[in-house]
Parts: sequence; structure tokens; C-alpha cells
Amino acid sequence: MTNPSGTSASDSEPHIQNKNNSSNARWYLAGIFLFWALIYIPGLASPGMMDDADSEHAQIGREMLARHDFVTMHVNGLRYLDKAPLPYWITAAGYSILGVSEFSARLPLSLFALASLFTVFWLGREIAGEQAGFFSGLVLGTAIGPYIYTRFEIPDIMVGFWLVLTVHLFWRILDQENPSRWLCWSLALLAARSGTLPAPLPVWGVTLGALAIGFWRYRQIPE
Repeated sequence: MTNPSGTSASDSEPHIQNKNNSSNARWYLAGIFLFWALIYIPGLASPGMMDDADSEHAQIGREMLARHDFVTMHVNGLRYLDKAPLPYWITAAGYSILGVSEFSARLPLSLFALASLFTVFWLGREIAGEQAGFFSGLVLGTAIGPYIYTRFEIPDIMVGFWLVLTVHLFWRILDQENPSRWLCWSLALLAARSGTLPAPLPVWGVTLGALAIGFWRYRQIPE
């Protein structure tokens, strides 16, 4: 049957379904954001920084702004070359916008936790549907581990986000019949970027990227 516009009802059903799915996804994401806000935001300003690595890492961002040196990190005037500078660039950016405080030091970590929850939702949505993605995000959002790692000024939650995003891209590549090179190279770069903790992870990044690109090329070979 055709409608007055000349298109059949069956042709309009996919458009309506996609619109409904997009609307549902927004509600699920809003629910995940609400849970994140209720759990993570109240503890951003307290307690104070601890004397161990917590305060040292928070101090790096402050000294970056004070020294105007965003290449060589310092802690109490001593060079600190143990870790990559990206987390401390983000901390320094937070300080420059919100001022130096416990709240501005912990906020970027909590935002990375939120990004991880959203990424888990999209991954679960592609694997098993929107409800599965929503409850997966809630499980991660109410877990004690990610919350604790946003109370300390250490980059572990950021590494966790890169790893989740890497798994998501890897799943998309495997799920697509003809994955794009953009996805393949993004996977390789993200997996290599995730290697800020164990040394072998960059090797895994290159290996996974090469396998993904080889998989893509193999799919291009005509039978």
C-alpha cells in the first residue's frame, strides 16, 4: 500500500524504527548519566588529596601552569618522567578553567569514567541490544573499582577508557563485512595508546591493527 506521498508503508517502517531506536538510546544514555552524576559528583571536592601518588600527580598539573612547561613534568621542583604527559595536560587544563582544587583535579577522571559508561553502552547495544547496553553501563557505573580510581589522582581510569574503546572498535571491525581502513587504523592507534601501563600493550596494538587490516583485505578477495 502506498501513502499520499507515493511511498509504500513498508518503505517508511525502517525510518520510523531507526528514529525510535535513536530516541530510546537518548533515554538510556540520560539514565546512565543520571546514575553517574548521583554517584560520582558528590565526592569530587572531598576528601583532601593523600600524601602519596595522589597529591604528587595533582601537583604535576599545577607546576605545569606555574612553570609554563608542558613538556617536562615536575613535582616539587624535581623532574618527573615516570608517565606519559597526557593525563597531566588534562589536569592542567582543568586547573586553568576551574582553579586548583580537589574538585578540578578529580573532575577529568570522573568524566573519563562517564565516557567509559557510554562506550560500554554502545558496545553492549551492538552486541545484544539497547537494554543489555543500558544494564552493562549501570553495572560498571555502580561498581566500586572505577569509583575508587576516580578518588585518586592516577591515570588508571583513563587507561580503562582507552581499553574499552579499543574493544568496541575491534568488535565493530569483526562485525562488519567490509570494515573501513579508518576503523582498522583507529584500533591500532587506540590499542597502542592504551599501553601506558604494561609495556607489551603497544605490541598488542600493532598486532591487532595488522590482523584487522589483514582481515579487511581478506574480505576484499573475490571468491
